[in-house]
Amino acid sequence: MQWQKTVSRYVFPAIMMSVLPTAALCAAQVGPGTDLMVPIDYVPAINQLVAADRSEELNAGPFYKKAFDLYVERPDQLKQLNQKTWVAGLSAEQQPALEKWLQQNSPAFDELKKGADKPHCWFRYEGGSMWEIKPPHLLKARRLADALCWRAKVKAARGEFKDAFSDLGLCYRYGMHWSGTGPVFEQLAGITITAISNSAAFRILDNTKAPADQLKEFQQQLEKLSAEYAHIIGFAVEKFVMYDTAQGAFTDYNSGLPRISQAQLDKMKGMLKLSDQQVQDLKQVDGPNTIEITDKVYNYFGEAARKTPWQLHKENQNIKETAQRITKGNPFVPIFLPDADRVTQLSWRNKAAADALITTLAVLRYKTDKGQLPDKLDLLVSEGCLKQLPMDPYGDKPLVYKKTSDNFTLYSLGADFDDDSGAPSNWGEGQKGGDMVFWPVQRPKESADKKQVTNARTHTEKE
Repeated sequence: MQWQKTVSRYVFPAIMMSVLPTAALCAAQVGPGTDLMVPIDYVPAINQLVAADRSEELNAGPFYKKAFDLYVERPDQLKQLNQKTWVAGLSAEQQPALEKWLQQNSPAFDELKKGADKPHCWFRYEGGSMWEIKPPHLLKARRLADALCWRAKVKAARGEFKDAFSDLGLCYRYGMHWSGTGPVFEQLAGITITAISNSAAFRILDNTKAPADQLKEFQQQLEKLSAEYAHIIGFAVEKFVMYDTAQGAFTDYNSGLPRISQAQLDKMKGMLKLSDQQVQDLKQVDGPNTIEITDKVYNYFGEAARKTPWQLHKENQNIKETAQRITKGNPFVPIFLPDADRVTQLSWRNKAAADALITTLAVLRYKTDKGQLPDKLDLLVSEGCLKQLPMDPYGDKPLVYKKTSDNFTLYSLGADFDDDSGAPSNWGEGQKGGDMVFWPVQRPKESADKKQVTNARTHTEKE
């Protein structure tokens, strides 16, 4: 789905590219925190933050790391597969290659399940400063999720729906484990993993006809997971990283207040291609002001992350512009800030996509049981098929549901905040706007006029 493609684009290239240049600038000394004369080692502090005094026996992290090490990369025959590909569309060469690849990854899947059975997940970091720590294998984390979802699709195509939905539930839990207190890049990796799961689930529902009892069981899995894990992006680790960055940069005490050392200014000028005027502006910044601004901007990020895009829109709030106002007069802090506006929207989109999948499962269950589609989503709630209406983060109402002659449409208004009658788009972004359509599933252009129906569907319908 276009949604998952958007997440992948922002999670891995954008976040990591924003981190790596700054890492080279401030790799360094452990330095002071809010009081710049008192050295603080932030690596142990962050380890304590993410572990939250929980027993290591409750931690999924070590099992996930082992799964990453066991992961087997795709063979050449499967390099071009994407998540929109359905099993029936595989070539005669690809089908056995896929089966073999999935079998090779069985040990990795086993470790993944061991981790997912744990109630919490965190990773332990090592290094002399925050810029020396090595993140977990984010790329392998994503690829492992992709492989597991391919196994789910293969099972569903065979009519093995219980096992297929079990794999998807495992993948959801795996992704949601990354939410919460870890670094933003880890939380976004979790969003990517759940987006991959979401995409695979919609593909299965679009290409097969699962029994109502299996749809219900899968729906209950997702509802439980959604209730257990927070979708709100946290910035606590990034705030610590900013403290660590400041104490490594503001080491010149010749003028009384700590200021950026000349050595750091020279590095920043070269790597960030700063003008002479920008360097002069940085020379005027002092450490205590930087810590004060850091506290203010990250406190604001935390407050804004709890508000839906619609709420921010109604309050005429723009996260990026507000951050610029808070940091005005301090050119140092903005250099190291994450794109809080973007990552906050991604978290709300992830929740909307999960809610849309739960709602779609409820609609399909109702249709299977009653022989017709519900006229409104409220009926699903009153009939006990849905616990609550799925709220649209881009509006003040639930996701839009429209019954058509033989199908239904389910969509979010998207980032343009208006109803475009279900015109498909990438979350309403761009000049044309549009809506984020979850159902019907948007198919690849080359197969738009020809629906692939699996043996599983045919088999189920005959029964």
